[in-house]
Amino acid sequence: LVYVGVISGMPLAPALATRCGVAVSLGSGALTYVLFMLALALHAARPAPGMVVGAALLNGLGGALMWSAQGNLVLQAPPGSAAARAADFWALFHLSTVVGNLWAFFSFSAGASSSALFVVFAAIAVFCLR
Repeated sequence: LVYVGVISGMPLAPALATRCGVAVSLGSGALTYVLFMLALALHAARPAPGMVVGAALLNGLGGALMWSAQGNLVLQAPPGSAAARAADFWALFHLSTVVGNLWAFFSFSAGASSSALFVVFAAIAVFCLR
């Protein structure tokens, strides 16, 4: 359902990202990821599938906005540095999957609940938003 939101949001996301500016678009898009993680944490504690479905769709819309803003940011780079910014983005993007999955593996191996893991990820995301 996240990708349904992304596909639904992509026709309007570039214009909205340009109108709102890169910083607001990145922050707003990232906030939807935090809301999705919190919805997953709440769902793990007390099942609420409707909340997760709504949060997933909202996350997809926010993802479309955030990816459009990231594209604007890369395109606004001075000549010669756009490739380096794109490479930095992809390196961090893929590194986050490795680090996040390792964290989840060790957390679950230590007996942590999925609720706790999602709360920690949401807290890290909020810290990075400031």
